[in-house]
Amino acid sequence: MTTHRSTISVLRFSAGPLRLGVAAEDVVAVMAARADIPHIARLFGVEPGRNDLERRTIQVTTAAEGQGSEPCLTAFQADFPVEVVRCGFEDVLPMGPWLECGRLRPVMGFARIDDETLVLLDIPSVVDMLQKREGGTS
Repeated sequence: MTTHRSTISVLRFSAGPLRLGVAAEDVVAVMAARADIPHIARLFGVEPGRNDLERRTIQVTTAAEGQGSEPCLTAFQADFPVEVVRCGFEDVLPMGPWLECGRLRPVMGFARIDDETLVLLDIPSVVDMLQKREGGTS
């Protein structure tokens, strides 16, 4: 008998004024903020929260693509609150393929959790953008 999950775990966090989320299964660790890690707010052209003490570094991994490929591990800073929440599948609105381009590319959809709307991010796209940003600034 096949069982279906009716909820997913989402790591919810802030990036300046934005409320964002990623699949919790892609998160490896949440730790104290490190100054050498980029803030995810910069990817969206917004300013991070002002209080450095309320930041955390979120370490994520992407699945390996193809045989012999290693998973990619990277990290970004985010603002408080950072927490794992449950989200019902009925509360998720996936991004349509016609909108998955340009600046919207890391956005995979939206979720309604606890009376707020989160922008759900696609971890492989976020990792790709962070790596390009790091490569472009070195």
